[in-house]
Amino acid sequence: MLWYSIKRENWNITIKKEQRYKNTGLIKYWLVKRDSCDNTFKEKLFAKTYTDNANVNEVKIDLQKLINDQIAKEKDSSAEKDLYGQGVYELHFVLVESKKTGVEEKNERILGGEATKTFPYYPQILASLADDLENVLCGCPCSNCDGCVDDKKLLNVTTKVLLYYTLSGEYYQSKFGQALNCISCSLSKEAICILLNEQIRGGSELNKRFLKKILAIFYISFYLMEVGRNCTVEENGKVQDWTTNFHFDKVKRCLEGLGIDLDCIRKHTDNSEARYADFPFYVGRNVQTIDYKYFNDHYSDFEDEEINQIMIYDINHGDGELRYNGTRINNYAIIDFSEIIAGKLTYQANGNGNTEANFKWKVSEGCRDRFNGMSLRG
Repeated sequence: MLWYSIKRENWNITIKKEQRYKNTGLIKYWLVKRDSCDNTFKEKLFAKTYTDNANVNEVKIDLQKLINDQIAKEKDSSAEKDLYGQGVYELHFVLVESKKTGVEEKNERILGGEATKTFPYYPQILASLADDLENVLCGCPCSNCDGCVDDKKLLNVTTKVLLYYTLSGEYYQSKFGQALNCISCSLSKEAICILLNEQIRGGSELNKRFLKKILAIFYISFYLMEVGRNCTVEENGKVQDWTTNFHFDKVKRCLEGLGIDLDCIRKHTDNSEARYADFPFYVGRNVQTIDYKYFNDHYSDFEDEEINQIMIYDINHGDGELRYNGTRINNYAIIDFSEIIAGKLTYQANGNGNTEANFKWKVSEGCRDRFNGMSLRG
């Protein structure tokens, strides 16, 4: 069980202590920047910060401000500031018992192990790429008339995309691989076409449609990761998307024109996994509250983001009823995790037997995975 959960909205990171660690220890955090091609990190630039006392149970970190403040100390020219600040950063955080004067950092007592989150920071490049990809993917009046996209421009954008993808390390790899699965058959046909052209004509021309499909998958990968980090969910459940550079509502039609199966991509890039509630509810009890800690203890992902919503399905009510806020739950019920924390998910036994009850569940972590507003919306 991790001692923390982490949430990102745009460049704001919130690190929150889990329930069992509340009012315990200080959150210490610091930022480091990749400083060379051997993946070493330059740690001396950013000071380590502690929360004031053990009663501070979450800390909000403005990464962009942290980066810009440091850049301002080192560079005078505004152009240099913009370029100098771009790179790959690591956010480190750990839970320590206290910060004591005269005690060396290496001797601090650790209550929660150190965690690290790596992320690319190339805002100018990403904004430029979003425009370039939109122009390439939507630059022709029809899906099959590729002649209006200049070969040089197409190759330049492809090179730029590959450069950004490489610079960003592993950040986009998962989404790219998942989305690529949905066009694998189509790419096989394009590959056969290239080979036939080589055999018949003794060489192959630039296959623009093939490149556009690959660029489409890169676009979707960038969009999915960025929209998941750059949105907020309002009280009415509406997702406010701050990733305006991507113009997804427009580009979506161009992707469909290329034959990109967005429904397939949505399914493959949904990080939430089906979980089986492996604890039984016995009819011999009157009312059993489903403890939110069960979900926290049985769920984790590589980003350690906090649970947003739970979807409950394949319900076996047994000799009783699984209820939310006193009302029987039907399959595919979606419940905000805050409501489960408040004790509103219960099992009401009727006492007429010993049949077990159980259910399956899935997790939504953030804006991009909300069950009622998947990120490929529009």
